[in-house]
Amino acid sequence: MRKNVASQKLTVFAFDETDNSAKTGDAANIIAYVDKDYAGLAALADTSATEVSSTNAAGYYTFDLAQAETNADTLMFSVKSATADIGVIACPPVVATVPPYFSTQSIDSNGRTDIIKVAGTTQTANDIGADVNAILVDTGTTLDGKLNTLDTNVDAVLVDTGTTLPATLTTIEGKIDTVDGVADAILVDTGTTLPAQLDSMSGATFNTATDSLEAIRNRGDAEWITGAGGSAPTVIEIRQEMDSNSTQLTAIVADTGELQTNQGAWATATGFATSGALATVDANVDAILIDTIEIGVAGAGLTNIGTIATCTNVTNMVSANTIQISGDSTAADNLELQYDTTGLIGDTFPAYQLQVANIVASGAANNAHISSCTLTTGTLISGTCESAIALDGVYHIHEDDGGTLDLYYEFDIGTGVPSEAGFAGYLQGLNDTVKAYAYDWVTAGYIQIETIAGKATATNDTKKSVLFQDMVGTGVDEGKVRIRFYGTGLTSATFAVDRLYVAFVSTFLNANVTQISGDATAADSAELFFNDNYIVNINVKYINDVEVIGAGVVGNTWRPKP
Repeated sequence: MRKNVASQKLTVFAFDETDNSAKTGDAANIIAYVDKDYAGLAALADTSATEVSSTNAAGYYTFDLAQAETNADTLMFSVKSATADIGVIACPPVVATVPPYFSTQSIDSNGRTDIIKVAGTTQTANDIGADVNAILVDTGTTLDGKLNTLDTNVDAVLVDTGTTLPATLTTIEGKIDTVDGVADAILVDTGTTLPAQLDSMSGATFNTATDSLEAIRNRGDAEWITGAGGSAPTVIEIRQEMDSNSTQLTAIVADTGELQTNQGAWATATGFATSGALATVDANVDAILIDTIEIGVAGAGLTNIGTIATCTNVTNMVSANTIQISGDSTAADNLELQYDTTGLIGDTFPAYQLQVANIVASGAANNAHISSCTLTTGTLISGTCESAIALDGVYHIHEDDGGTLDLYYEFDIGTGVPSEAGFAGYLQGLNDTVKAYAYDWVTAGYIQIETIAGKATATNDTKKSVLFQDMVGTGVDEGKVRIRFYGTGLTSATFAVDRLYVAFVSTFLNANVTQISGDATAADSAELFFNDNYIVNINVKYINDVEVIGAGVVGNTWRPKP
């Protein structure tokens, strides 16, 4: 279909949608629309379809198209019938238009287009040539004339310079031939050829950058004069070393001359600094010899060491077999039993380690109040840590945050052992639960000790929970007891603490012993013994002819360290 051209037709096809058969006699009920370049549908001016042939072209109808209805690059046609169950389609529904006079274009058998008009005027080949000539006239130029002018100018230049290129070139070529002949004659007279001679002079590895006379001279100026470029040591380094050695030799000569002057004959010299030190060493050796004579053979002189009251600390170990202690062989036997893993049993003997471990604390418990508190998750409503010390109705109150409440209280019980945690307070919130935990400092984890159930009223519940000895810290955490309250899934719960305490028992009794069995002298003697003022360290290898097993025996028979 041509663009913007009148007297064109649109063909459509109507059919019965129930059986897809062609529909005839429906021209009065069919309406067609056109959408130009997708700008929107518009009904055709021709509202009366023409049936092509009910017999030979059943179902086909045509519409006349106005010129304006074809004025678009793309035409989309849609058709409908007012008759029920009748479908109609355009043939084709979408058309890409061509230029209006496209069909009048002339193309020959070789595919060449015959251009008939230029700017609306019918042209011939001669017309095109005349146009070119007119352009040359309008610009004041003609190619033939310009070329002729250029040739004339070149001829004038040659006349002015007295030269003609062919003659000049012939002359130059003749002169080159003359030079070539002279060079050939020289080579014949000298019996040489320049390339071969130059190769012989330079050698196979000649390099102009490093082997030429200029390169050698330049390198010599730097290296022969300054000594640079050679392998170490350089001339400068050799000179510096010689100067240094000369200075040192001068000092050595001066020192040896001074020694000779001060000391005199070397064989009898006494003025050395080491002579005094040698005399000191000699005196010390003499003293050692005297001391070893005093000790005597087989250590007989050891009896002169003295009693413990006058004996100083012995740092070296002495291997000995103890037969008696203070003249009592039974004491030595009992000492052997204590350290050979047999053990001592009796009312007057030291206790086993197992017996010591079974000692339990007794007496009335002490109570510790809160020393600090930490809120991890939740919201503080009122009160402080101190509010939870006294049972006075003043509460430390928190609410959950997003259903979670997590806070803990710490207590300081010193060297005591915790025995009980006491709680007075409430959890207000039906179906909510908060659990109480105590921190186990040995396993480094919390252990549940109580469950606090939520309720509707804000009245106190009282809880008492058992604590164990591992629930107190040691080392840098000595004496710390931590009670934690934790709950999840809470629904706007309110947790209030009126009082929280930790009960504990003391395990040590500190006392200043001034008498032993009413004897102050005995207490003083014990102090001297235990404060290391008069301790003699003896490594006992044998006790009562029985070898002691191991270095520092550990077992149930080991006596507790004082």
